[in-house]
Amino acid sequence: MKHKQWITAGLALSIVGMVAGCATGNSSTPVTNNSASTNSTQSVTNNTAQQTNSTTVNNTTGNTNTSNPAGSNANSHSSGSVTTQSGGNGQPLNALTYTKSQLSQIKQTAKNQSIQTPYALSKSGGNSGVYKLAQVSGKNNVMKLTYENITVYEATYFDNISNALQALAKGNKMDQESSLTLSNGQKAQWWKITYSSGSIVYILTVQMNNTWIALMPPASQAPHKPLTQAIAATLTPVSSIS
Repeated sequence: MKHKQWITAGLALSIVGMVAGCATGNSSTPVTNNSASTNSTQSVTNNTAQQTNSTTVNNTTGNTNTSNPAGSNANSHSSGSVTTQSGGNGQPLNALTYTKSQLSQIKQTAKNQSIQTPYALSKSGGNSGVYKLAQVSGKNNVMKLTYENITVYEATYFDNISNALQALAKGNKMDQESSLTLSNGQKAQWWKITYSSGSIVYILTVQMNNTWIALMPPASQAPHKPLTQAIAATLTPVSSIS
């Protein structure tokens, strides 16, 4: 599987509107969940579409052709296991369950955003102690799955993921960090957004078959990269989740 890399700093990019929403025709669907808890995921302020390009992307490994859809040579990770596993930093991973309504919402949102094969986490972990899907939304051909301890973005094209992350950067510096291989054999890439305030957000990108996926842990959890990598390795096609 050929791993796509990000565009160079010299390539001009137009920051599109926030994935959290400014384009018409797209929808944000709250997830129906039987266990109540307060969302603890990050809130992103909407930016208007087609802003002046001001985000600096430092890509240390060369150009990437971002116009092609994700490839079809990666191996799928199957679901069904409820065995607790280590998150790589000593924290256990906990099995996630989904209602039929949640799975239906994911499938419909993916279809609306032109995503052929949507994925969802089969296990999660983190600081809150609450592991569930809180919301499903879609904008600009990107689907957003908001969990209690991590946010997952999905798209067919790398360009769409790139635009979403640049919107999150809001003109601040975005650097490409280390490449790695997840425990399921998938190639992945770490990125870092450094804001002028000094705060840092880490993002892990991975290509699963014909879907590009970006995982963003909350700032309080960001230093625990092994945990995020272990969570990413549990990404499972929604069609395989019952």
